[in-house]
Amino acid sequence: DNLRRLLNVVPEQRQRLFDLLIRDFPDLALHMEDDESIYEITSDFYANVFTTYVTTPITMRFWSIAKMVLRYLLEQLDPDLQHVAVILLKCQPSSGQMIRSLRSVMGVGTPPWSGNLETQTILLGAESFSGQVLLSGHPALIEDAAKYAGLWPATRYSYPGAQLNHKTKKRTFSDFQVRQIASEMAAPIVHTDRRAGVLYVGSTLPRAFQRPQLQLLKECAMLITLACAPEDFYPRRDIILHMLPLPWIQGPVLLQVAQRVLQLMRETMNASAPLDRTRAERIVWQQVEEELIQLASETQKDEASEA
Repeated sequence: DNLRRLLNVVPEQRQRLFDLLIRDFPDLALHMEDDESIYEITSDFYANVFTTYVTTPITMRFWSIAKMVLRYLLEQLDPDLQHVAVILLKCQPSSGQMIRSLRSVMGVGTPPWSGNLETQTILLGAESFSGQVLLSGHPALIEDAAKYAGLWPATRYSYPGAQLNHKTKKRTFSDFQVRQIASEMAAPIVHTDRRAGVLYVGSTLPRAFQRPQLQLLKECAMLITLACAPEDFYPRRDIILHMLPLPWIQGPVLLQVAQRVLQLMRETMNASAPLDRTRAERIVWQQVEEELIQLASETQKDEASEA
């Protein structure tokens, strides 16, 4: 009881103080109530999000609120700045408007990840932990990812982190690094019975997350729902995830996306209806998704023939 009162005296430092106590006195956790939520969104942050919602133009609302939420979540989960990546994945609509994959659109992290992960994209499907969370519609937590390697092999790793080569000023496949994921959790972004994506958190440390952190993640996913447009949400019947290649195999294809977008815009520049960047990116990502799905299918066939 005295420890709980001590934590309540300094609410701003409550989580950090608790983590330090647990680190030095592991048995202390046994004396804390299991359902006690020490990770919770502050009223000030709620107020900041709502203020941003009503004062930001619609075209900037998603990016402004989502970035606020991801940074806040990272600060709460990783106060020591050393082991967490927070990634926002949105449903990737195909040309037929069916959802066959998730695409990362925003991310923040602490070492070994770079701080801004927005330029590092990956597509995930039915093979992934995030994909399974999207299909189930419920948050989920894996405290030790190594135990689930056979079930969701791709989720033991983050997406490739293309590091800029400072000599050539270019990103190449050889610069991609595979990050080992030791624990992870994810929450779907839902509105009634429709789904827009997944908010994912991974750590290089095992057992980095427990139920209180999962509850915080769920609440942050709810806030991101405010930022999404109605057309971002899809009914469950339209979500049929496919298998996709492992993250590091996607690297060569993903590195070409920006160049392909520019090329498509150039090709239509003199047409009666030239493509702007938004429409060009949508077409290219649909093409890339199809290519990766075909690549995964061919890889599975090759593995089956060798078995």
